[in-house]
Amino acid sequence: MANITKLDLDIKKGSRNSTVTVTYEICFTQCEVDAGFYYYDYADMYGSDPGADDLLFRVGGTNCFKAVKKCIPRKYTRNVNNSKLDEDPGFLFFNKGDEVYAKACVKPVQPSGDCANSTIHHDKF
Repeated sequence: MANITKLDLDIKKGSRNSTVTVTYEICFTQCEVDAGFYYYDYADMYGSDPGADDLLFRVGGTNCFKAVKKCIPRKYTRNVNNSKLDEDPGFLFFNKGDEVYAKACVKPVQPSGDCANSTIHHDKF
């Protein structure tokens, strides 16, 4: 099973925009490398809240890649307006700041099939 390791989030805050960088490694078993399985990965930013956390935006990701060695490094960077990181907007008295985190995922590319129906044939059999 592919694993995410060494996940790190770095935010360089500017006056209007911030640079968000997410780095991590994806590590595979030797069996996955030998078989050449295909995966895709992505990194999203979330706002931490009581209850369900809010998806803020996608930092980056890939469509498809092949497991060719034990571990591969990943780095995604995105410049965003600070309002995208303002996950607790609103009340002046209650807004004590914003809590954000990165979530990185790696998933196998699943083979899929297709089905189709012909047109309906009318006859008396």
